[in-house]
Amino acid sequence: MLLMTIRGTPFLFAGDEIGMEQVPIPSERIQDPFEKFVKGFDLGRDPERAPLRWDDTEAGGFTTGDPWLPLSEERSCNIEAQRRDVHSLLHLYRELIDLRRKELCLRYGEYRPRRAQNDIFSFARTLGKTEILVGLNLCSEPRLWNWQGSGVRLISSLLDRAPGKVEGPTHLNPNEGLVLKVNR
Repeated sequence: MLLMTIRGTPFLFAGDEIGMEQVPIPSERIQDPFEKFVKGFDLGRDPERAPLRWDDTEAGGFTTGDPWLPLSEERSCNIEAQRRDVHSLLHLYRELIDLRRKELCLRYGEYRPRRAQNDIFSFARTLGKTEILVGLNLCSEPRLWNWQGSGVRLISSLLDRAPGKVEGPTHLNPNEGLVLKVNR
């Protein structure tokens, strides 16, 4: 959520959109030239360049042959499974990309930091008469986001709150982020 709402160009590496983690690469399967040249320091890029799984089959829907790097053993982390789950990380990325496209304020607006309180990192993006507030609960416990005013909830990182009117302050669930369009 931070990546898609803060000022600047969002950068996604293949697999970020499904929460793919690094894949252990056996020494005999190393492809990265630097790791081959400077062995034993684990400085190669192969663990983060492993193919992502498209489905939960043996070859992950990636190939019918032997992939150039091994796939993750975690078969449940794949595109097809997350397409079916409306609360998945893939859906969150898609919703945030769509929100960024629709809200010019998130692409061109000024960044205004707000005081972090109660484990909530928050900031505003403003463009003309439009103001969008972003609040990110950075802990694994519920927190009160102490903003004042009223507005419209655009998206929750948990994808469990429908867009609608909201009044501040607002409770955030553990590790939840919330994007609001506020009345100025």
